[in-house]
Amino acid sequence: MQEFQQEIQVAERKKVLLGQDEKNTTYKLFGGYRINQNISVEGHYSNKLTYISDPNGDHYKAQSYGISAIYKIPFESITPFVKLSYHRWKYSENDDGNPTVNTTGNDLFFGLGASISLNEKIDFRIEAERFNYEDSEKEDIRTNLYSVGVVYKF
Repeated sequence: MQEFQQEIQVAERKKVLLGQDEKNTTYKLFGGYRINQNISVEGHYSNKLTYISDPNGDHYKAQSYGISAIYKIPFESITPFVKLSYHRWKYSENDDGNPTVNTTGNDLFFGLGASISLNEKIDFRIEAERFNYEDSEKEDIRTNLYSVGVVYKF
């Protein structure tokens, strides 16, 4: 059964940057296409993968958009899945009042989760993803994104 789907998720993000744990709320927007019972593709946009505003006035922010291949294992009303994704990211730093420094790049990321079917058109979805990107000094940053959302299928 082929079908299009749209999704909005609200996410709790936990990021480790330079030895500090940061938590924040962000959002993700998805659109996808279910090829068959087991395979889907999705495109995403996520704002504020990282957002820190410290007492010194320094600001750090990351955004991401990309595409994912998803493998699902459907049961009666719950469908666990794994995903492998490729994303384009932009990381912005504004340190000590200096001009903003932007770094961009491409990386793989992965995730896993489950969809719970509420009815024929609507699913509830929980998900954990691990995003990778780097700052202007080429230091690796890893962000764990935990999200819940609603999928509408049409």
